[in-house]
Amino acid sequence: MALITMSIAEAKKPVYQDVWYIVRRAPKIENGVWKHQLSPSPLLLHNYHKDFNFDNLRDGYISEITRRACDDFLDLVEQASKSDVRVACYEDDPADCHRSILAEMALNYDPDLEVILE
Repeated sequence: MALITMSIAEAKKPVYQDVWYIVRRAPKIENGVWKHQLSPSPLLLHNYHKDFNFDNLRDGYISEITRRACDDFLDLVEQASKSDVRVACYEDDPADCHRSILAEMALNYDPDLEVILE
């Protein structure tokens, strides 16, 4: 069982089910759920897109998730320990995206969890 990250373009393919869309605005989806609480705040994203400082994004995102989305985060880790769970956002490259930070947080919480960055 694994936590698998991917872009929304990839996640919308009909082969995937039960995708967690971790974006601020609800996408048109038929194969998953919208978990906007796991997306960065508009201010955090705005600041990141101004300076592209990934360390600031990481610190801010971890702080936000810890403060406001702890239940959704724990649900995600629990589900990923039982079955494959896919999380998706708009960024193509997971290295520049909050989904990689979320995966890192999940691994820190549960070191036995398999994480796949796509």
